[in-house]
Order: sequence, then structure tokens, then C-alpha cells
Amino acid sequence: MLTSAKEAPQSLAAKSIADRFRDVFDLDYDTTRTLAHAKRFLERWTVDEDLRGAIIQETMTLEEAQRLCGCEVDVTSLQPIFHPDYFVYRRSANLLDWPLAFLWDRHLIGAIEVRDAIAPAAGSNGLTPAFDLWRARNINRAALQLDVSAIGITHPPVAFELSSGCSVGCWFCGISAKQFKGHATLADGGAVEWRKTLEAVQSVVGDGMQCGFCYWATDPLDNPEYAEFLEIFEQVAGVVPQTTTAIPMRNVELTRRVLEIWRERKTTPNRFSVMTKRKLLEIHEEFTPEELYGVELVLQTGKELAVTKFAAGRNFEKKRSKEESHDGTIACVTGFLVNIVEKTVKLISPTMPSDACPDGYIIFDSRTYVDADQLKFILHTMVAENMKPALSGRQPVRLADGGKFDRERSARGVVFRKIEVANDFIGNVGPLLASGEETPISIAEHCMAQGIPLITAVAELEKIWQEGVIVQDVRHQIERCRVS
Repeated sequence: MLTSAKEAPQSLAAKSIADRFRDVFDLDYDTTRTLAHAKRFLERWTVDEDLRGAIIQETMTLEEAQRLCGCEVDVTSLQPIFHPDYFVYRRSANLLDWPLAFLWDRHLIGAIEVRDAIAPAAGSNGLTPAFDLWRARNINRAALQLDVSAIGITHPPVAFELSSGCSVGCWFCGISAKQFKGHATLADGGAVEWRKTLEAVQSVVGDGMQCGFCYWATDPLDNPEYAEFLEIFEQVAGVVPQTTTAIPMRNVELTRRVLEIWRERKTTPNRFSVMTKRKLLEIHEEFTPEELYGVELVLQTGKELAVTKFAAGRNFEKKRSKEESHDGTIACVTGFLVNIVEKTVKLISPTMPSDACPDGYIIFDSRTYVDADQLKFILHTMVAENMKPALSGRQPVRLADGGKFDRERSARGVVFRKIEVANDFIGNVGPLLASGEETPISIAEHCMAQGIPLITAVAELEKIWQEGVIVQDVRHQIERCRVS
């Protein structure tokens, strides 16, 4: 008998993200198998233009298509999900009329709800209040700057790179990964140093470590000891981090170990970036639907694949056409980026790609370290120097990049792309904010001259600062990105 994903309890705040994903994915055998085989069919449908055309033109039956895909469940009642002639039934699908469509959407909605809970749950949980405030402020700023492309960005507080560079070399890499130069090892004290590195970061981000992961401008499977790195991560953080790889077929034994680790824990789903239809077919040939149950296959290329490429990283630098790329970023971390091979740590957050930030993220601070003990000191120094709890009265404030105060567009507010932040206070001080030359003190003096009490002016400035509308530069330019 089919069952839907487990109902999430009312007190979700008391649960970790890992436990919430477990509620969605840890289902009975029959339901798991049904979802896994439906997922396989949908993956093939998305990629295979010939199969789609044959089904729509009724030159291939669903039963024939199922056999071709290796799908062993009847997808007739899944049609509101994939077949354009049946889309009209999706919203009203129920367990009686369209049981598989109903089951699939319940499962999908459950996973999306947990994903959307990551951003608010991934702070330090009060361990480092300044970090939590800084992170919340930059999540708000990114949402204003990125508009709809911010949907789905989870803002984990940390990412670790276990290699120097990436061996894959995708032409569309959104963060300009460098050429692969080698990977970290757990031998010769590496395991102890990795554990101490994790503990150093945990001393700042606290419970947020459970939302961290081990790749960035790297592919985690470039490191042959990746599974062992995951085990130590779990020992420190209490969860296994999510894995995204573009090379699942390069070392199938390692890939299977990663999939087995997920099968035992059923926490954050993994992702395979799939470059071509041929690669998808190879993956489907090698791994069963059940093995890929906890893997999102991200279909990256090919004319038949309707996947958005963002004009960031290499795509930004090549200035590809609007038909090939769209405004947005693949960057997701609002926190620390640590490369344990190059011994670097950066403080970063997503933004709209620009000449200043072509890779789609701001670098607020960037430093090198010698060992985990020094890293811990540097992390706390970064917090102290970059995450002030309140606006400095004597440093200029400016609108966050992309924000415009234009009375023809909005008499009372600042407009970011399609988002308007409007109130009487902004309407009064908008020109001062737009100049980028006024300090909180000079703005407060202007407000008092207009009859606005000092305490009100200060409170309103702090409010729009926390909302991400304005920024106050606290350090000099780092690398190619303007600090905000």
C-alpha cells in the first residue's frame, strides 16, 4: 500500500535539518521503491526528447517507455507530473484519482519545505551572536539583489574544499574553478588536522556545522579519501554532509560508498551533475533506481535539457547570450569558505554577478593560515572585524549594490530589480543613502532637522541595515570583489 511522506510535527524548530530530511526520505519499502522508480522515469523523460515525443505522439505506450527506462512501476497515474495533456489535473490530484502524482508531489513538497528551513536554521544558534546577525543581514541583502533567483539558496555557514582546483572543467562553471592541482590526505597527521579544522570552525558556527559541506570550486570525488573525510565530519558535527559531484562514474566504488552512507543515514539528499544524455544513461545503467533514491540528478547541458545557466563565473566572463544564461548565481554560502589544501579561509556571501563580483559572491575577508589552531584565531578575528553588532556612527552607509532610489519609480522607497522596500523614513533620507557619502550621524542630524526624533532615526537606520537595504563597508577591497 502506498503511503505519503511522514507528516512533519508542529514543533519543527526542535528538530535538526538531518532529522527533518529523515522524516521525508525514511519511508517503508514499498513507498521508497515506488518513488525511486517514478523518479527514474521522470529523469529519462526530462532528458530524452525522442522518448517524450514518442509518448506524446502515441507511437510508444507508457508500458514500453517504462521498460526502456528501467522503471518497474506503472506511471499512468503519474501523468499529471510529466505529460502536458494532464498538467491540468496536477493541482487537484489525490490518492484516489492520481495516486502516484499525489505521492510524488507530497514527497517533493516535503523535501522543499526542509530545504527552505536550512537558511533560518543554519546559524550558530546563539553561540556567536555577531555571526548570526551578520548572516541574517546578508541573507536579506542577497534576497533583495537576486530577486527570484534567490529562491532555493540555503545559505550554509561553511564550505570546505578538500582539493586545490577541480578536474572537471565545466565551461559554464559558475564560480570559475581553477585547474586541479591535488587533494588533501588523511595520512601523516592529516586526519587529526581535519578534525581540529572542523572543531575550529564549529567554535564559531556551532550547530550550523550540520548544514556545512565539503566542496565549492572543487569536486569532492576528486579526493579518493572522501568517504573517510565524511566519517570524521560526522563524528564532529553529528551529521553526514551533502555531496554534489559531476564525476559519479569516475570511481564507481567510491560513489557507491557515498550512496551507502546516505542510505544508512537518510539525511540531506546528494546530487549528481549530469552533463549529457549519454552520461545519464550510463548512470542509469550502473545504479539501480533504489540506489539513486536519495540523489538529485541535476541535468546540466544539452539542448534537450531546460536547465538554467547563470551568467556567473566562466559564463559571466565569456559574456554568453541571454538565450544561454540568466541573471543569478550558483553561490550559496553565507559564512566561511575553507580550503584545507591551500590553507585559505574566506568570508563570503551570494550576490548578483558583476564586474566587481563575477563569480556571484562577495568576498568580505580573505586570509591564509598555517594550522587549525591559527585558523580558529583567524575565524574569531574575522567575526570581530567584519561583524559589528551595530552601525558605526562615523562610517558612510550606502545602498546595497543594485538598490536604486528614484522618485519616478518609487516616491517612498528603494527598488532592487523588482523588489521595492518602501516607507516614509526611506522616502525622507533616500537621496542621502543613494549618495553613499553620508554617515549615520549626518543622516540622523538631517532627520532631527526634519522633526524626526534621534532615537527614531537611529532605530530606522538599524532596521534597514538589518534588512539588507543599506551596507557599511568595513574593510578594503578583497581580491576582485567590493566589500559590502
